[in-house]
Amino acid sequence: MGMMGLAYKTYVGVSPGRGFAALCLLGSAAVHALVAPQHFAEWSGYGWFFLGVTIFQGLYALGLVAPAWHSLRAPWYLSAGIFINLVVIGLYAVTRTVGIPLLGPHPGHVEAVGVADAVSQALELGAVAFLVGLLFSHEQAGKAASEQIKYIGMALVLTVAAIVLLGILSRGLSPPSLTSEISSSLGSPGAVRSSTQTRDFPSKQELLPLLTRRSGSS
Repeated sequence: MGMMGLAYKTYVGVSPGRGFAALCLLGSAAVHALVAPQHFAEWSGYGWFFLGVTIFQGLYALGLVAPAWHSLRAPWYLSAGIFINLVVIGLYAVTRTVGIPLLGPHPGHVEAVGVADAVSQALELGAVAFLVGLLFSHEQAGKAASEQIKYIGMALVLTVAAIVLLGILSRGLSPPSLTSEISSSLGSPGAVRSSTQTRDFPSKQELLPLLTRRSGSS
């Protein structure tokens, strides 16, 4: 490590791993903030979720690089960041494969993968990787880091399994399309055509004898 890096670590107290994790989370928070308005327009619950993720990731990143807050350098802080960001990643994966879990106007709908959300997921995975490295290298963690990772993994599996189950159950709540509603109410497509051909007025052939008799009587 050069003199500049040593001075940076000594006086600022931020290791490179914390700095890179903070940058990844700030980038992901910026992406969530960018797309939050369009999700608010779709449903307020979606918008508040994205806004909440933005606030959490931004504040957590600041906590990573805050040298004066010694409590935020404890292993529990790293473990909390790993778990919550993995839950966000797991929720994203479920909405792109199984469907949106339960809530909102489109339960069970499978979202498309976009560029912005792919960038956000890559940044979150990078932050998790740096946080795991920091947890194993923490001087207070020692051998307990592997135990914490195991507990994080167990809690994550249970959480993602619950989200997947909700996504599967939500598929039955997805509102039917307009086409299916019309088909179910009218039957086959031929019924639509036959219904448009129904006439309440007499035809030209039926009116012609009446007009002829009336003109003859006059």
